[in-house]
Order: sequence, then C-alpha cells, then structure tokens
Amino acid sequence: AVEKAIPFAIVPCCVFAREFPNRLLPCEKEEGTIFKPVQTRIELIQYLTLKHRTIQKATLTFEGANTVLYSTFENQPIVSEIVAT
Repeated sequence: AVEKAIPFAIVPCCVFAREFPNRLLPCEKEEGTIFKPVQTRIELIQYLTLKHRTIQKATLTFEGANTVLYSTFENQPIVSEIVAT
C-alpha cells in the first residue's frame, strides 16, 4: 500500500520477531544511532509508522490490540499508469 500510495488501515497485533529479524528500529545511544530488532507490539507500531510520513495512529474503542494505523495518502503525488494509445 505504501509503495503504491493506496489508502489502508491495519491493526497490528502479532510481531513474529523470529520470522522477521530484519525489522529494525533506530535507537539513539551515546555512541550514535543503533538499530534494534522489533520485539513488541509497541515497537511494531513504531516501526510501521516510520514507513511513511502520512501514516497516522488512532485508538479503537475496545480492549486488546486496539491501535489502528492508516493513511489516505492525501496531498501525495499520485503515480499514474501510462496507457499505450
């Protein structure tokens, strides 16, 4: 969705840290920025939010995994398909 600027909404719940070891979050340390693996749902939400500046976060009105991430990609350039005539 992000690559093609397609509006989306997702509710992240399962992290699957072992299956996705390349999901890394920047972490500021005294010695500079390091990257740590995403291991919690909160970290997964942070990781996904960093994918694009238009991604927003809202809280749904139920318990449990209730954070929705979404984007409509408004005010973003639209990549149009070239159609041969």
